[in-house]
Amino acid sequence: KWLKEKIAMWADDTMYDVCYRLRLVDDDDDEVIQLGNEKKTRICMKTADVAKKLGCTCRELLESILLYHQSSRQSDGAILSSAPLYPTEALLWDRHSVPPGNYGLVSEGSIMGITSLSLPKLNARFLSAGDYLLRNFRLFRLESAYEIRADLVDAIKRMRPMPKQDGYTEDSLNDYYGNSFNQDENIGNDESPKTEFQGWARMGLELGTNKLDKQGLRLIRVDPPRLGESVPGSVIAELVLDLRHCATSLAAEWDEIGEFDNLFLVSVDASKMTGAPAPMMRRKDRRVPDEEDFTFPERYGIQAVRGCMVLEVRDEAGTILSDPALAYEEGGRPDPKGKRRFLRVALDPAQYAADALGRGSKLGTDVYDTFNLVVRRHGRENNFKAVLETIRSLMRGGAMSMYRSIPSWLMPVILGYGGDPAAASFSSPQLTAFAVKTAGVATPDDELDYGDTFIDINHLRESFPGCIV
Repeated sequence: KWLKEKIAMWADDTMYDVCYRLRLVDDDDDEVIQLGNEKKTRICMKTADVAKKLGCTCRELLESILLYHQSSRQSDGAILSSAPLYPTEALLWDRHSVPPGNYGLVSEGSIMGITSLSLPKLNARFLSAGDYLLRNFRLFRLESAYEIRADLVDAIKRMRPMPKQDGYTEDSLNDYYGNSFNQDENIGNDESPKTEFQGWARMGLELGTNKLDKQGLRLIRVDPPRLGESVPGSVIAELVLDLRHCATSLAAEWDEIGEFDNLFLVSVDASKMTGAPAPMMRRKDRRVPDEEDFTFPERYGIQAVRGCMVLEVRDEAGTILSDPALAYEEGGRPDPKGKRRFLRVALDPAQYAADALGRGSKLGTDVYDTFNLVVRRHGRENNFKAVLETIRSLMRGGAMSMYRSIPSWLMPVILGYGGDPAAASFSSPQLTAFAVKTAGVATPDDELDYGDTFIDINHLRESFPGCIV
């Protein structure tokens, strides 16, 4: 702001002269003219043409360029610290960032594959460790978003969202918390659900079925930001799952959800569904698959997508089902009580801050009151958040800095600037010498202590099926 006020006091010639000395304009971008007896005036011809195309004056363009050049910018680590780790609907169906997997699946006249931005490249050499980690972060985030989009599309299609019909059923007279409500009080309530799901999916479950007065997802706690950060420390919420309409085998799969599992919350508004079919392919012989169709959110009324991580799972009796120690107690893990499951989850603090400031959803934090579908994924495919968190912690600095976590002799091998590739092996002499000098790093010949890994001898035998222990 101070610099902008000072620049506003400069003359046009001074503005151009400063930009010229800072090499912000070309050497041949000026033309000196004289109008009658007036003072000679310097005109930036090339800059004026660009400013005309942008709809601004030449001075405004030069002022913006100068302010951008002189202003301090955040580091890549600081930018990643405030970046959401879970993909949202804006990224999942962004044709420029997450292009279709097959460029032949493009409709006639469409821009799906033509204007897509290039993906980050993993070269044989990298400028620095930060460049290496940043490229991996961006590429892995887009790759995981592509896989998540396919899983969400499959679950939403199978759930078959439809506009809710008028009338109430016997199940709608009780909410998830067992409280009954007066039917007459809710007639004409604008906050009643507008969507019902007429299908079923193994990986998807309706959130808040047939309840009108309480939300299936409610925020519990929003912690203040940590020192030096601008996003909340944590955002804790609770969601309720009803397994009454699930088969025994399907309910058992949902009961296997444990701590640190990632779930996705989807807001579907069937009243905003266009009902249009998928666009035709370029050859007009068949339609674009739904997982490659960027109009899928409009067709199925998808309003928002947010991710969360499970912290604990409780049944109706209050037993924490996600506690791994229950499986090794006498009598084994107890059977869950009731058909409702209460999941305490951690939302993405960066995404919550963006929603609160209006940069995420147009509804702000009220978007968390509109979710009506929860989607789970297989554990082997759902570890993307841990990978992204590890990369972000390495770039953030401090005790987990990349320069403290990666040995100096291994850095040239990773960046491609020489070094013996065999040094990356666990049995290399470099690693042995590093382990001798570094506390907490075991040499290849050392015996590993698994005392805090296995609970008892039965746990050890169950971890290695088919082996003699």
